[in-house]
Amino acid sequence: MNYPCRYAIVRFKPYAETGEFANVGVVLFSARGRFFGYKLLEQGTRRISSFFDELDIGVFRHARFLFSSELQRIQRAAELAFNSHGLTAAEADFADRVFDELTRGREAAMHLTPGRAVLAADPAAKLSELFEYYVGRSFTRRPQH
Repeated sequence: MNYPCRYAIVRFKPYAETGEFANVGVVLFSARGRFFGYKLLEQGTRRISSFFDELDIGVFRHARFLFSSELQRIQRAAELAFNSHGLTAAEADFADRVFDELTRGREAAMHLTPGRAVLAADPAAKLSELFEYYVGRSFTRRPQH
């Protein structure tokens, strides 16, 4: 069975003045699939330090830590809701609104793109696939690229 999922790309944008950013993660949510997960760039800070060469890499690490802490808090709340009982329509609607708030546009070093939709038989596997595509740039390893 395919579950409707919503996902967003996590972007690191340290300089609001230029609008330059690097994709550093993906967040995926599926109320029907009973899943909320995220994946952030853990290794490979060279990618960040090469692109933003004048930036102290500690700024990225701290921003990633704070953002990850918030996503962990949301993930724990989602898991409690998913495991305690079946989601009611009102709870699923509330979860959608939480995702909308998470992806609301804001000026911050770490932020999410507007939400996108995808169908997935396995939301966790889809999260990894999307991470490899948007952060790992897996499309560059295809022969036709």
